Amino acid sequence: MKFNYIIFTFLFLFITNTSKAQDLNKIFLEAEAVTKYSVGETKRDVIYYEPSFTIDVPQISTHKNPIYGLNISLNYQLNSNFSAGFGSGLNFVFEQRPDFANEYHTKIMAPFFARFRYQTDLSTNLIFISDINAGYQYVDFKHGNTENGFLFQESGGLLLNLDLGLGLKIAKFTPLLKAGYELNQSNHENSLGWIAGYNYEDKIEYRTYYHLLKLSLSLRL
Repeated sequence: MKFNYIIFTFLFLFITNTSKAQDLNKIFLEAEAVTKYSVGETKRDVIYYEPSFTIDVPQISTHKNPIYGLNISLNYQLNSNFSAGFGSGLNFVFEQRPDFANEYHTKIMAPFFARFRYQTDLSTNLIFISDINAGYQYVDFKHGNTENGFLFQESGGLLLNLDLGLGLKIAKFTPLLKAGYELNQSNHENSLGWIAGYNYEDKIEYRTYYHLLKLSLSLRL
């Protein structure tokens, strides 16, 4: 995966260029507990599969339940105001299955992101921060298993996030309370084999977007 290659390259350069003791002191870990809520209205799109056959699919969708997760990032303090790093984690949401109307499952998502942060002191112990996170959210779900394969397949996509927050300097640790907006994208490949007159090989592909309000509590270690 191209994004993984970029992450590993960044990690190699990150380590090889921070071998000095003074540089190692600028490296810090941050653990982040997150809760995300879907916001905004849903929107549907129409796919013209054939002149006489159209399919209605979700273009902008929502999660009916909150998303909970834990992320960990490795960061480097560039100067007193800016830092950069990368991170990953696991996020969970309980939602309805696409193949059974009354059945639910736990969807697991793994974000991989690069982070750029600006921070400034508001007082001796209080700081303001602004985070920009960009990357890829890994998802791999398959439903409706048949002898030919799965009818509904979902994979990951783009992740973009902007957070604003406040931090409190306490000894070596800095708890951060943040709120922000996050955009998630997922890619779908659905078979039409469950429709009379179509085979498993007849498929449609589309993207779905989610607008999220993100709340998080982080601890700089």
